[in-house]
Amino acid sequence: MFFDIIQNLCDKSGISVSKLALDLKISKSNVTNWKNGSIPKMDKVSQIANYFDVTTDYLTENEQKNKPSSFEDSLTDEEFNLIMEYRKLTQEEKNFVRKSVSAQSDK
Repeated sequence: MFFDIIQNLCDKSGISVSKLALDLKISKSNVTNWKNGSIPKMDKVSQIANYFDVTTDYLTENEQKNKPSSFEDSLTDEEFNLIMEYRKLTQEEKNFVRKSVSAQSDK
């Protein structure tokens, strides 16, 4: 279960889950949901993975990946990272990327 993995990482790091939540600005209700078996959205999984220097796959290895609850959850790590990088672009850069992708798909 996702929460068990988080709890184990916290124990190994000598911190509490509450401290993790505080550091990452995660609400208590989210932590409670994890305890009850839910998995956070991919952006939170990535944030937690970065915090502990582990992969997102490690955090979700025992979960049912074939049943995504949202579009974001269905993304691969590479797709998610590309979207996050795209969001950082200026509007001009986004327009350039769109035109480039459109030109490639027209071939």
